[in-house]
Amino acid sequence: MKVPIRISSMTAIALFACASLLAAPVSHTERFVRDFPLDAGGTLWIEDPIGAVDVVGSDQDGVSVSVVKVVVAPEGTSLKEGREQTQVLMGGDAKSRLIRTVVNGSPAAKWKSNVAYVVRVPRATTVHITGQMGEHIKVTNIAGTVTAKNTNGEITLDSIDGPVTVDSVNGNIHFLTEARPSDPVQLTTVNGSIEVQVNGDSNLDWIAQSITGDFKTNLALRSPRIALNTMRGIVNGPGGPSLVTTAVMGDVFLLSRGGSPNEIRSVKMAVVRPAVPGPQATPVASLGVLQQQARVIETIEQPLVNGPFMYATKLGNFRIGEIRGLASIQTGAGQVYLGTVTGNCSVRSMGGPLELGDIYGDLNAHTEAGEILVRNARKGGELSTGGGTLHVIYAGGAISLHNGGGDIIVNQAVGAVEADTRSGDVMVTMDPRLHTQHVSVKTTKGNIVLNIGGRFAADIDATILTTDEEAAGVRSDFNGLTIKRDTFNGKTRVRATGKIGGGGEKIELYTEDGEIQITQQGVTH
Repeated sequence: MKVPIRISSMTAIALFACASLLAAPVSHTERFVRDFPLDAGGTLWIEDPIGAVDVVGSDQDGVSVSVVKVVVAPEGTSLKEGREQTQVLMGGDAKSRLIRTVVNGSPAAKWKSNVAYVVRVPRATTVHITGQMGEHIKVTNIAGTVTAKNTNGEITLDSIDGPVTVDSVNGNIHFLTEARPSDPVQLTTVNGSIEVQVNGDSNLDWIAQSITGDFKTNLALRSPRIALNTMRGIVNGPGGPSLVTTAVMGDVFLLSRGGSPNEIRSVKMAVVRPAVPGPQATPVASLGVLQQQARVIETIEQPLVNGPFMYATKLGNFRIGEIRGLASIQTGAGQVYLGTVTGNCSVRSMGGPLELGDIYGDLNAHTEAGEILVRNARKGGELSTGGGTLHVIYAGGAISLHNGGGDIIVNQAVGAVEADTRSGDVMVTMDPRLHTQHVSVKTTKGNIVLNIGGRFAADIDATILTTDEEAAGVRSDFNGLTIKRDTFNGKTRVRATGKIGGGGEKIELYTEDGEIQITQQGVTH
């Protein structure tokens, strides 16, 4: 059973764009297949900003990549340029494979390109996919962790048995399984809707969030509670994994796969109606519901604010080029883009992506759901998201990063780093000029990579807790570590301790069911 979900305006624009491409007078299509070794339980990374991605798990060994690259242009010279500027890169090793589309053309280029992938991998593979303008992302029959992020286009996950994190801006999300989920699932979209179909006997701890949409289900929901824009309830019975569904502007459907559409009901309506309706009774809406009905989306867009900027809105987007002073922004839901802020910066959103450029003062930013990208946090700060990739390109001071479900990436850090995520990989690169600095990283479902300079000194305490007795454990480019294996709470614990570079600030790394790598900058494997 498929619940009809509205097509967003961005999807319509994308379809129109595709039609325009097909009408182009000159085009070139290139098809090829590449096969690579990939261990069972290995990791696949795909970055494709301009095309559809399909990943299918199977019992085969290795990874098989089918590529269709299409370039269209008004004439031959532009077509040649488009073919040269659209590249497909593949790398990695048997433990981790990277597939990446690189487009070097300017926005004014006359040509357009599209690269679509169909990838077959071992079923136990961990899959990470990042898209932007692709038609869709679809992952089928995977038993490992899956993360998917897209700006426009639908995301569909079918028969996934591992932990799931999905983050979208303008697309709908479908999560389908005939089994009873046993791992946490987190699905987030700003302008789309969410459809989840599971076995009718599934036990789930369901948390649903929406500003303007509704929560609908045909499953047995016990004691649902709604506070402001968030509903929480137990599906069927306690003891199940968490299911977090955030559709900021859309509806959320949680359905029994194969169930009757006639049994689908609104959770919001069921909760706000009187428990014992009488002849005089009418539905009573809470203040929060009345406020939602009155909300309108506003967009605040300014190239320059010559002084401090303080603004709070129930539902709004922000796009500001430069703020010459402090910035304080609060929005019930919306996207926030700030180019430069010369003073302290505080941003709060109940849902939506945050993109922050050059922040001179202390930074404090939080979104309940959505990606956070910070290009330059000169004094460091504290960042958190309920779900979505958290990416800091440069941190000039101590920085604290918290993610409810998604990857954390720091490209260059000068100060201390504290990072934790419930489900995702963490990659931290320290400034190569540093001699020592404190680092603390924790993930309960993912890998950790710490990249440091050859002169870096530290006291290392790195721990892996896993159900895999043959886990590879901790890999380090530095001498001085002692690695021990033992059993802890019925699991295998691998712990590496010791001093590198003579010792220094403490580095604490902890992961469950993942790997830890301590790599030296400039050293290739």
